[in-house]
Amino acid sequence: MTLNAAQITQQLSSSATAAANLSVSCQGILEAHLQAVSSPWYANLNSQLQQAQALAGEWRTRFASELQTDVLTCVIHCGQAFGERRATITNLFNSTSGDFGSVRAQLVAELTGLQASTQMILRTTANYEAQLRDWGQRLSTVQASMGRTVAQIQAQAGSLQAQIVATNLAIGAMTTEVVRDRKAIAEAQSQNTSGIVETVFGVLFAPFTGGLSLVLAGIGVSSIVEAQSKVNALESTIKSYQHRIVAAQQTLTQDQAQLVTLNGLLVSGNIALSDVQVSSQMLDQVRTSWDVFFQEMSGIVSKISNAQNASAWVVEKAWFNAACNEWDVIVTGAQGIIGTPITTNTVMCAYCDAPVVQSVPVLSHPPIPGDMKMDAFFSGSNLNAAPNTSVLRWGTHTYWVADYVDNRMAMCVLAYDENNQLVKQIPKNGARYMWRMVYDPANQNVICTGQSDLALKFGLSELRVE
Repeated sequence: MTLNAAQITQQLSSSATAAANLSVSCQGILEAHLQAVSSPWYANLNSQLQQAQALAGEWRTRFASELQTDVLTCVIHCGQAFGERRATITNLFNSTSGDFGSVRAQLVAELTGLQASTQMILRTTANYEAQLRDWGQRLSTVQASMGRTVAQIQAQAGSLQAQIVATNLAIGAMTTEVVRDRKAIAEAQSQNTSGIVETVFGVLFAPFTGGLSLVLAGIGVSSIVEAQSKVNALESTIKSYQHRIVAAQQTLTQDQAQLVTLNGLLVSGNIALSDVQVSSQMLDQVRTSWDVFFQEMSGIVSKISNAQNASAWVVEKAWFNAACNEWDVIVTGAQGIIGTPITTNTVMCAYCDAPVVQSVPVLSHPPIPGDMKMDAFFSGSNLNAAPNTSVLRWGTHTYWVADYVDNRMAMCVLAYDENNQLVKQIPKNGARYMWRMVYDPANQNVICTGQSDLALKFGLSELRVE
């Protein structure tokens, strides 16, 4: 007996898990975002991202449920057919009177009908796999185009090559680690699962005011409820890489930070392509198991067709009874897979505890207190108005440095939340007219240099908003 219920059920479960991972990866693609900018490359790259998102939407709405509605349902119907015909076929095997030729013909007809049901599983599985591979090829084409576009854009940023290389390596390492962690999550098993949870992590590669990001990637994972600890570990991995990538953006302007992290747009699609490969491998295993059973059943039917008397099919009768027992288990397993409840959870990795100094247009500042003013300067000795000033981005807060209207020798750091609401003021005497801001990670402070290069230091402990 080649029909192993435990093996088949595990293969079907693994296929369902792979399909669920692909589905949630597509949701991750839909969550990806490229903030609109005036750069000439934006329209083309955003158009390619939209093509990937159209494919992701197609999978979510058209193909995602087909494994259950087509393949698993076909398996259940085939197994139920074995159960429904079991008594009739067993009676025919046990028949010792009457016309032997007639009994043999009825047996062959009954088993051939069941074999046709098995063949339907093969066709349905092959059709689903063909759709999977075709969709994967289309996504791969779009991803390749996006990859070439990003490479061309980044190649033109000569002065940023060191940051680009470092960031691309970090994004690549993160993707590899995420794929590995998702595999471990997929392998988690439970005899009595409480359901499936789709978790989509929003990764902010280039955060800016309001808790938004110039480049946002969505990373999805499907898991059983009981594997939540593994999902939490994956979240920690993602946040660790996000911290590293954001921390490397010190002194970059918003446009530069976006350009450096453009490869983040490819993360969601690359993970989805990995899921396509895993899904295809799982389906190959399932299809192979069904094909072996189909061929074995063909041999059984052939032996019965050539039998000269009922005593010749004792082995075939035992085979059929064993097959029916295995089918009962397979049907129960497939019904359990279809009936597993699915919930979706979105986790925005918005808080990144990596202070980053960025250059922004001074006129983009939020409302400030009436006794203060927001200026920008070129240097400590050149107090002509400059177009840009430096701000500190830390977690969900943005810190601006203001001067006083009465021109006193003081600065005030203004902390704003993600809704641009002023939540904290940190005044300090001794310098004014900031023209440079530097974050010193070793000493955990921010140095604001002003007129005549006089400087004030603000510790992170002072700046933190409780």
